[in-house]
Amino acid sequence: MMLGIFLFSLGCAKKIMLADPLTGYSAAYFSGAGAADTLTAWLSSVGYTMSYYFDLSGYADMALGLALFFNIKLPHNFNSPYKARNFREYWQRWHMTLSKFLSDYVFRTVYRKGSGSFNFYSAVMVTFLVSGIWHGAGWQFVLWGAINGVLVCASHFMYRRKWKLPFWLAWTLTFAGVIATRILFVSKDAEQAMDVMRSMVSLRDFAGMDFAAFSHHLLTFGAYHLYTIVLLVIAMLISFFAPNSSEITKDFVPRYRHAVAAALLLGISLSQMTSVSKFLYFQF
Repeated sequence: MMLGIFLFSLGCAKKIMLADPLTGYSAAYFSGAGAADTLTAWLSSVGYTMSYYFDLSGYADMALGLALFFNIKLPHNFNSPYKARNFREYWQRWHMTLSKFLSDYVFRTVYRKGSGSFNFYSAVMVTFLVSGIWHGAGWQFVLWGAINGVLVCASHFMYRRKWKLPFWLAWTLTFAGVIATRILFVSKDAEQAMDVMRSMVSLRDFAGMDFAAFSHHLLTFGAYHLYTIVLLVIAMLISFFAPNSSEITKDFVPRYRHAVAAALLLGISLSQMTSVSKFLYFQF
């Protein structure tokens, strides 16, 4: 019961205190993408990347906590996916129950052990294309599945040949790929996704600025979006450095600090429940 209450409070705080405000800011940008500047495009894209993780992992933690009230032990669904250094590892850590389902019923239907590399990589591509179509009937989801499949195949290719990039380079490339695929995932169509990506790499907003003007522009943007930036930094620190729910519950021993933390998180979350907020994955 104590572990269940603690997990439920963590999940509720993830959803209410981090995911919802980041989703609200990012959704406002993506509803009219193309008109905003480069910094807003970056803040919104990374914000959505974080909000989807905290929204779904928060939902999973709340479900795990409620199940423990009845002594039902559900499988953990996330294992710090944003700590991954390649897409093979990323998909072993993200939405693990869905990944296992697709592996059991799609990948293993296509792949035959010992049939060679072509069959293996074909099975990976088919699995991710099915995953993309399952998420939505739009070309951006097909493209999302295809890109993820190619990146996972590339990761397996490097793994089999024991090629390794330096950790920070590997992690940076992986996280950049996660942001890019998330843009595809949340955009209305592939054209909007391309507009957002063009905005992120465009330098026209900084044309003609010297260092002082550029610094003033950054400070002004930071001051105007301070609340969102602070939430995003907190979310990123938790994602990259904090123990995940599985690690927290592994050798859980109830302490007074857990009770205090649960009370604070639930209290703050309840105080912010001023309107109905759906979970992002309820649309799938």
